[in-house]
Amino acid sequence: MAKRTTGANHADVETLTLQDTNKMKEIWGGSLTWAKRPIIIEYNGRKLAASAAGMPHAGNDSAPGGEYTSWRSGDYSGGYNFDWVKNNAMDGVFDVHFFNSTRHKDGNIDDTHQRNVKISAGME
Repeated sequence: MAKRTTGANHADVETLTLQDTNKMKEIWGGSLTWAKRPIIIEYNGRKLAASAAGMPHAGNDSAPGGEYTSWRSGDYSGGYNFDWVKNNAMDGVFDVHFFNSTRHKDGNIDDTHQRNVKISAGME
């Protein structure tokens, strides 16, 4: 289980519990990683094709979400804390892309995420 907590060009998402983080690690082969995987989002009875990168970033689980923190995960320097769900053993958010989602850093479409969305949709 996970929750979208922020994100405009794509969804920035956090697992809800420690158990959810452990399940995510299991799905990604034992650890959190930048590897991108096809996923299916189930929400309100709908299934949506998507792609996720399994690495939390830009957050600090021990600091209040949405406030300045001097340390953020993923080699991010101090700044706005992208970590609202606490005690889930995850510092920050992981990325979920949908069809035509873009990256925050440059506004471009990520080809690997788009291919994964097609795989999730059964188009490849």
